[in-house]
Amino acid sequence: MNIWLQRLTIKIDPAISYSGKLCEKVIDRDLAVWNSDWLNVKFKKIIEETEIIKNESIEKMEIIFSKTEIMELGEYDKLFS
Repeated sequence: MNIWLQRLTIKIDPAISYSGKLCEKVIDRDLAVWNSDWLNVKFKKIIEETEIIKNESIEKMEIIFSKTEIMELGEYDKLFS
């Protein structure tokens, strides 16, 4: 659930923190999600250096809400205009 919520909100507010190793890895690239010491050097490097999400993709995304969603936000709609 946290992974889904993080993906949903990362463009709106990337500072929102979610629990769980994969969610934490998005914020801290140096965090070890699992023990990869047993892998050979080549595979270990791939595992440790591969981004969980592509920041370039997030930068290209647009925040789009329908008019109904904006009306339901009430006074919070000013955050997204």
